Amino acid sequence: DIDGPEAQVLDTGRQTRTQWDCRLLIETHSPEAEAGCLERLGALGYQTRIISPAWWRVIIPEHRPIPHNRWLSAWRSAGKK
Repeated sequence: DIDGPEAQVLDTGRQTRTQWDCRLLIETHSPEAEAGCLERLGALGYQTRIISPAWWRVIIPEHRPIPHNRWLSAWRSAGKK
């Protein structure tokens, strides 16, 4: 759990993500971190999907005071290297 520099962490291990079939699940805590992750993953040919918090969080809120808390699922299409 990184809490801030998620996109910068993606700058490391680039060779692993381009040579292997990596599937990623990344929690982001700011719109800027999310945009940085999407940019870096897109440049490597990853498809992404944003996963928002569950609908029921309106009824049962999370007890962490984080204004932005979403996840990115990322994968590369078969045959892309």
